[in-house]
Amino acid sequence: MFINTGHSSNFCGSQFTSQQRYTCLESLAVSSDNSTACASLSGSYQDNCYAQIAAKESNIQLCGNVSNYTLKAACTTEVANSTGTYDYCLQLNQPYNDACLYSIGTSRRNESACSSITNTTLSDTCSYTIYFTKATEQRNSTYCSLISNGTYAQTGKILNSTLSQNNGSTVGNLAIIFYYYSSYLNLSISPRDMCYYSLAYQTSSPSYCQGITNSSIKTLCQKAYTVNNTLNGTSYYGNLSKLCSVSGQSSCAYSTLLNAIYYKNLTACRSLNGSASTGCFASLASYYHNSSYCGYITNATLNSACVESVLYTNSTNSSV
Repeated sequence: MFINTGHSSNFCGSQFTSQQRYTCLESLAVSSDNSTACASLSGSYQDNCYAQIAAKESNIQLCGNVSNYTLKAACTTEVANSTGTYDYCLQLNQPYNDACLYSIGTSRRNESACSSITNTTLSDTCSYTIYFTKATEQRNSTYCSLISNGTYAQTGKILNSTLSQNNGSTVGNLAIIFYYYSSYLNLSISPRDMCYYSLAYQTSSPSYCQGITNSSIKTLCQKAYTVNNTLNGTSYYGNLSKLCSVSGQSSCAYSTLLNAIYYKNLTACRSLNGSASTGCFASLASYYHNSSYCGYITNATLNSACVESVLYTNSTNSSV
């Protein structure tokens, strides 16, 4: 269906302000998939018109009509993802080229896209995300062994990508919680260790903990999942007193954190000491994208940092 130019001009006529008229014409063009009508617009209205129709039709040529480069890159990335054509990313300048390849590499599990990324760290993280996803989906530790130790920052990026793909799976949720918790223990869990830890949780089998390189994380993993078996599969969250009586202090604090985040249990956060309590509230704020939890942090500097972190994460997510 195409817009009749005369009809659309009358429909979006003199009763509208100039801005409203452009918005009206843009909406009509997009709703009828009439990219030709986009040419009658100007500036951001024209760009948005082309970008929206390009996304709807998976038409990479229309992305080329977008003048704003940031929006053109977003348009290209979306079409590349929807069509599975990572070559489209190669049309972009850096850093959009790498960002586009990373997006399609992780969402489509396309290792060729990952290897085409020029930034070595990002390329590795892209591949690690694919291995991590396959390991947890197939419960196959062989994929964990393909991941290098890497950095704590890479672990966070991998988990965020995994969560967005799995729509917040239980494994992904608990992994991201442990990721935050490990930072408050100054453990900085690596991507490979996180992979083995996630498998241990998924299978309630401490044998996977053996693959973990960091000795402190390995011990915590073994205690946590040995305890899980001791409780005959009973969820930690509802039986904290028993858990704490048979586990070390770190495992006890971790279980308390899990309880706090799963049930939004502020009392559980308050039961922790010092930085662990602060970390608990910060994890709640980060996990639920809700800065109101930062208000329970009494240290003004950390409170402000918590709020800024949530605002930054929310703005980043909304721009994707």
